[in-house]
Amino acid sequence: MNKFRVVSYALTIGILAWLSLQPLIAIDIYWHLRMGLDWIDKGLLPFTDHYSFTMPGASIHYVAWPFQILTALFYKAVGEKYLFILLRIFFWLIPLPLIATLAKKQRWEWYHETFFLLFYIYWVTWRNEPRPDMISYFLIYLEFILLFSWRDQLTLKKTLQIAGLLLFWTNFHLSSLFGFALFLCFAVEKIILLREDWKSAKAYLQQSVIIFSVGFFNHEWVHPLFYPRPKTYQWAKYITEFDFQMPTKWDFPFKVSAVLLILAIAFFVKKKKVLEPLFITGLLLNSIYQPRLFSLVSIVTLPFLISYFQMLPNQRIVKEVLATISIILVYGIFQTAHTQSSWARPEILRNGFCPNDTLRFIKENNIRGKVFNNYDFGGCLIFRAAENMQVFIDGRTAILYPLEHTKLAFDATADVGVFHRVLEIYPFDYVLAGPNNQLFETSIDSGLFGVEFVGLGSTLLKRKSDFIPVTSILFQHPECLPPIKDKKILLPILESEYEKAVKRFYPKSRIIEFLSYIISYYRDEKFIITAQEGALLKLKGVLSFRAGEIEAALETYGKVSYLNRSDRLFAATQLLNSKKYQQAERFLNFFPSEGMTDRELYGAYQILATVNKKVGLKTISPERFEGLQSRVSDFITGQKEARGLDICTKITSQHKQ
Repeated sequence: MNKFRVVSYALTIGILAWLSLQPLIAIDIYWHLRMGLDWIDKGLLPFTDHYSFTMPGASIHYVAWPFQILTALFYKAVGEKYLFILLRIFFWLIPLPLIATLAKKQRWEWYHETFFLLFYIYWVTWRNEPRPDMISYFLIYLEFILLFSWRDQLTLKKTLQIAGLLLFWTNFHLSSLFGFALFLCFAVEKIILLREDWKSAKAYLQQSVIIFSVGFFNHEWVHPLFYPRPKTYQWAKYITEFDFQMPTKWDFPFKVSAVLLILAIAFFVKKKKVLEPLFITGLLLNSIYQPRLFSLVSIVTLPFLISYFQMLPNQRIVKEVLATISIILVYGIFQTAHTQSSWARPEILRNGFCPNDTLRFIKENNIRGKVFNNYDFGGCLIFRAAENMQVFIDGRTAILYPLEHTKLAFDATADVGVFHRVLEIYPFDYVLAGPNNQLFETSIDSGLFGVEFVGLGSTLLKRKSDFIPVTSILFQHPECLPPIKDKKILLPILESEYEKAVKRFYPKSRIIEFLSYIISYYRDEKFIITAQEGALLKLKGVLSFRAGEIEAALETYGKVSYLNRSDRLFAATQLLNSKKYQQAERFLNFFPSEGMTDRELYGAYQILATVNKKVGLKTISPERFEGLQSRVSDFITGQKEARGLDICTKITSQHKQ
């Protein structure tokens, strides 16, 4: 082997090994792992659901069961700590011997091969989450080698080898459709070339039918090419993996790749080839509608791209061009690794997608039941607490949960009315949410759930929880904080809840810090809120408003990343009372009209009507104001009473108790 090739492969292995050690966010791997383990240990077949309370026993479409078994075996061998590393190294490195074989058979020059390897590194690490489609990197190159040999000489052995490969692939992952598309490209082209030799063409046709037919041999008896595709533009509203958004810091190599693929298409068209450009164009279009497959699409087209460079007349210029592109790819590789590492910070890995501390609390206290959960938490819930909790939704969207169910889950997260409706359809006792996100807000605003446990990045809420009922509301709605004159009634309640919280939660929990500030406020003790996010920052703004420090309150509220409806109503009311009419209007300018209670709508209208009367509306159009007025006309005339839970009254009820 040429010394340049040896260096290229050594560097490739070294770079891939280093990249496999980088932290990553992997959501789907957990439910794959649980399904594999339960099949091995408990005999639970992965073709039906065992983990949700919304789809129990429902069929799961196109299950990647070989990947689940492999992942479970790797987990048993090395444990969770090294599982991600082993999976990435395994799937990234096993194609390398095939790439070397392909390069030898196609007579690539060393600079072709080096460029190929850099391109390969870039795209396999672009989507670095361990997933079943990663096997496609290996299988597609094995198929290329087998197809080149099959095209040169037809034998039953070679036909069975290709059929066996595609049979395995079609049961491993739906990405086998690329394998069948590639096979059809080779087969149809060969049959066309043999059109004057009917006997040979007929032999190829017969054996092509055998190879194509193995695609039906999966647990659903549906060929990958005929399998219904999800409407990604609809799914993209809810699931980010269907949404094509390239981070601007490292999208230049992506653009270069797209240009090169288009050049390959143009080259084949010029050579009066039909199938190759159709194949590559089809892959590119498919990757636009399913962007999570773009890395695979690029890797599939790499051999075609090298063929393009091989046929160019001036190889010296080709070498220089490939060297320039290679430098860009090296930059892209390391920039991608940096960007992905910044996404996968340790605290995000620890808390953002796998709420380990909350799940530990669930298991230690043997809490069991049905849980409405954040979508991102579902896979880890299945893996760590399947015996305790049944989930509402997880990452098995499009293969188990239909679009309507996914839409319902996301709508219920943000809308109290939908949340109540879901609770009637699918009764549940617990909610697992982030500590200060929309699901947490909706659960508290429903008036039915209270905080049971707060972890570093998640919160468990229980239906009719009496653990820390006042703190549960105040943490989401600091504007409900009763005036200082009520401290004799409220302070003992808060002190009691603080003692219970300290015993159960982490000492650095934000809810404990939040509660300590409120207690200090009622004790007339001096304190400084230094936090720059969430409920603590909102509390700082509320206390500034209460103290009449309007400018300080506005500055604080300006730093809050997300102000909900009650935050805006409270701030607008305070500004109205201070005769800051235009500022009150601006706070309601971004006030949502959907998912609001009658009480909230009427409250917003009253504030805007006062502003309109005093100084006139400046930022809210007359049409919008009239639309709001028409929606609350029955409340204005007194024909109806504005309904909707006033969450602050829940605190008042605690006073009386």
